[in-house]
Amino acid sequence: MVPSNPSASRAPLARVRVSSQFSDGLSTRRAQANIPLIPSLMTAFASFAHGTEFAMAQGPCIPVEDLEPSMELRSITGEISKIVWIGKVQMAPALLSKLGNPDAPAMVRILPDRFGYARPAHDIVVSGDTLISTGSSIKPANTFVDYESVMPVNPAGPVQMFQVVCAKQMNLIANGMGVPSFSLHNWLQTQNLPIQHLLADLLPGAATPVRVA
Repeated sequence: MVPSNPSASRAPLARVRVSSQFSDGLSTRRAQANIPLIPSLMTAFASFAHGTEFAMAQGPCIPVEDLEPSMELRSITGEISKIVWIGKVQMAPALLSKLGNPDAPAMVRILPDRFGYARPAHDIVVSGDTLISTGSSIKPANTFVDYESVMPVNPAGPVQMFQVVCAKQMNLIANGMGVPSFSLHNWLQTQNLPIQHLLADLLPGAATPVRVA
């Protein structure tokens, strides 16, 4: 048996560039940072793949990459709420392989009508941790993997992923399917102080990073 050496150097964590945009009251602020590839951090930046369409308060659905802070989204029940923050990250296949495993894939594809007619209306690709509302329950997407209508995704190239935060929590409509809006405040409260400070410039209220929407 080879004794462990607590002083031995550890392999550095992979890092990924994330970006965010939010309103500071006068204009839209944009920020970027390189952060360690830690699953808890990815939850706040990587939820919906490029092309996911969200139902707007007025007019047609808009792809997530075209959303901006202060735009208004509509919920399953008809509630309206403004977007207050958008996170973004480009996930390479090698990075995704570090985050997922066979029992909990990092990214999944949900085929049309999986949860009822037009739910979703067409394919939707989300992170495995993205919460899905089926009407009777709310569970992470990777718990629905059945290799028929919900399948792990192993992309051949980089994928743009996004996270959307609204002023109030509600079931948003993504590709016709219900998805509970992400609570940046609740998520941040579970993170340690080093992570909170690491993300301070990327969040609303940078001077006091725990006070976020």
